Amino acid sequence: MGFFLFLFLFILVLGFALVGSILNFFIRLFSFGRRRNTSEAHREEESSSSVRSGKKVFGNEEGEYVDFEEVKE
Repeated sequence: MGFFLFLFLFILVLGFALVGSILNFFIRLFSFGRRRNTSEAHREEESSSSVRSGKKVFGNEEGEYVDFEEVKE
């Protein structure tokens, strides 16, 4: 009798986990809940459009290599 109770509870918990994950998927898919700020969406849109248009993300002076000089103390 104890085995069947354990099996029933295990299947019940597994079913709740499965239903919860499916609901979470649909909530994220249709973006219910938190809505993004319009400024945040605008910034993301700008960054993705600049990557697509081929513009440089960093300036010419950023990320340049310099010669290594060892400093002896």
